[in-house]
Amino acid sequence: MEWNQPMTREKRGDHGVQLIGEVFQIGAVRLREDGSRDGAFCENVSLRFYKKLHYHVRKICGMKEKDLEGCRSFPEVVRDFAAFWGEDGILFSWGPDDVPMLRDNMKAYGVTDVEIPPYYDLQRIFANQITHESRQVALEDAMAEMGVPHRFNMHNAFADALNTASIAQLLDIPAGIRKLEEEQRIYRLLNIHLEDFPSVRAALAHPKLKKITCPFCDRELTGRIEKAPRVTRVIKATCPEHGPWSYRIKVSKQPTGRFNADMKIAPAREQEEPAEETSHTGE
Repeated sequence: MEWNQPMTREKRGDHGVQLIGEVFQIGAVRLREDGSRDGAFCENVSLRFYKKLHYHVRKICGMKEKDLEGCRSFPEVVRDFAAFWGEDGILFSWGPDDVPMLRDNMKAYGVTDVEIPPYYDLQRIFANQITHESRQVALEDAMAEMGVPHRFNMHNAFADALNTASIAQLLDIPAGIRKLEEEQRIYRLLNIHLEDFPSVRAALAHPKLKKITCPFCDRELTGRIEKAPRVTRVIKATCPEHGPWSYRIKVSKQPTGRFNADMKIAPAREQEEPAEETSHTGE
């Protein structure tokens, strides 16, 4: 996909929505289970919220406002896109941004009758199977690594889809999905995200943040607060079976005035001289 962005950060809420970007182009290639192509989807989308294309978008994508004149609206196009991916479809994108952007645009436009299917980041499958590194790899660089010729221009939704599909055809997709699902299972165990609290205190009092448990066996632990500024806390606790853990809790204020909270859990080293233990109450 390609999307426009507001001219300034302050413009994001001018139309009653908090959109980082507004989709103006959707492109996709459908593959069969054997990797062969089974169809294509490409359509420009009219803009409602950010009608003037950002200068960076114009430069990178080579688009002008007149190119979007007379195009169908996002709700119309996304419903056809959903019909294209079908009931048993799976979405792949190069990088983690496309599907969250699609979801944000559906929310902004009030599209509630489209359900996004399972989706996976092909860039991570590429990293797991080819580079064996956690660093991000540009689509163009991945094509060079895999020997995929540059037959299509970059920074066009359909061309990017064609190039991404060419890489997908050279990877072990079933094995890649299994690996990602295991990574996502572990990530869900180690990351908690909560939204829409009226205050910092209310966020910290949520049971999932107030009660410290081992991420693997769910045993309730007695933690000690090592750092406790107003919106960030670092708590250390040790599970007798799975060892020491560090719990970092951060509360952030949103443009709406409400608060979100995140807790990231990671293995921690045992302290040689543990601090005095205290129950974490979230107060």
